[in-house]
Amino acid sequence: MNRENLYKEQLFTEVFHASKDKLYAFLREYTDDTHFAEDIMQVCYIKVWENIDRWNNADRLLPLIKTIARNLLLNAIRNKAQLPVEWLEKHGVDLRQCYQPDHDQVKRSLSSLDTVINQLPDRCRKVFLLHRESGLSYDEIAARLSISVHTVRNHMSKAIQLLKTHLQKS
Repeated sequence: MNRENLYKEQLFTEVFHASKDKLYAFLREYTDDTHFAEDIMQVCYIKVWENIDRWNNADRLLPLIKTIARNLLLNAIRNKAQLPVEWLEKHGVDLRQCYQPDHDQVKRSLSSLDTVINQLPDRCRKVFLLHRESGLSYDEIAARLSISVHTVRNHMSKAIQLLKTHLQKS
């Protein structure tokens, strides 16, 4: 095994062990179906493995894993919602399993959060997304946007405060 593949495998192993319990707990908040949660986790880690060459640091991957899982969860919920009821009944699928009430709440909550993020001031939103979804450090964001690290901190503080205010209201 060459050095690059060994590093890739070590990085993935480190990320997997650091995130698996948290990711499972996160997914279980939104579904009582353990198999569904495990399926989402498996697909999530496959996506991480396929794209691990893009990242060189486990700390950068950890925030991305939750975003990947959230997107997979939403897609799975959307796909389940699009299946025709007749087909499900014909194939003996328990409709209560497909349409759990918490899925709608999850969709609304995540959609509401996305709306609030989209309403952030432009630069503030860019900084927030680069840090939380792309996993960039404050220094990397400052360099990329040609602003000071202090300004990055200010934008992150503002974004987090606005999101907390929104979450407290809802």
